[in-house]
Amino acid sequence: MKTPLAFLAFLAALMLAHAAEASEPPVTDGLAVSLDATDQARIRQAASLPPLVTGTPLDRWLDGRENAPPARQFAAQARPVFHALGGEAYVRFDGKDDSLSLARVRELSPELTVFVLAAPAGNPGNFSALFATAEAGRNDYTSGLNLDFGPGATDRLSVVNVESAGASGARDFLEPGRNLAADLPFGPFHVFTVRSRIGEHGNEVFLDGVLLGDRTRLESNLGLDEMMLGARLCSNDPNQPPFAQGFFKGDIAAVLVYKRALSDDEKDAVEKSLLDRKPALNALVSGASGHALGPVADPP
Repeated sequence: MKTPLAFLAFLAALMLAHAAEASEPPVTDGLAVSLDATDQARIRQAASLPPLVTGTPLDRWLDGRENAPPARQFAAQARPVFHALGGEAYVRFDGKDDSLSLARVRELSPELTVFVLAAPAGNPGNFSALFATAEAGRNDYTSGLNLDFGPGATDRLSVVNVESAGASGARDFLEPGRNLAADLPFGPFHVFTVRSRIGEHGNEVFLDGVLLGDRTRLESNLGLDEMMLGARLCSNDPNQPPFAQGFFKGDIAAVLVYKRALSDDEKDAVEKSLLDRKPALNALVSGASGHALGPVADPP
């Protein structure tokens, strides 16, 4: 006997509601954006929104903090897809036009720390981006900050570019042979961290907690008015205001933005909380069942 699709959808929603527990970051001071895919079932239920079923388009990614604005996509064809199983979840972007935008009140900050837990699945080029922020009506790379994979298409994770106000101009921080043994394959999840402040080593870029490099950032402020997930926000045409471009191909599980430069201990604590999720997320993306490997108490 076939199980009705409506009942399967109900079971999926029920599983998500029980599996997705609140996951407050270990550091909350200065937290401006807290987007976690595992929190969506709980938050939507509290907001009396329809439950999310795995494999469906995501129209809004709700922030875990009270009264915080969500990241949205009003165009149906440009919505990424939500996936969840066994307490973990991620949002899949197609690399063609999927993105989410977050409009905030006008705000400038001299410092910023950004964490993105993501699994790049490819690099179609054109500065395919994980995250960008900007002042309203201005380019991300001159008024805010962008985290992307550079101008050209690549077949491996071999480029990580970070630009910002006070430090514009493309630069590859991922240098195999210097800070990595070799280029990394696409597919697995990684924690991308950017810590930005004014100074000689102002913009620092980390991958899975390892410092890739830094660059000088001149006196400047970073605009937090408009943010993009899975895309850049810029335009090099003087007659065309900034728009979404450079779409990301892959999965994003969490985005945390702090409007200050976290200390090393704070940064390490946040990174650890995200790194601990990698085994379960990689298993989920690969289609494996069960749970991640871990130590066994009192082994024989």
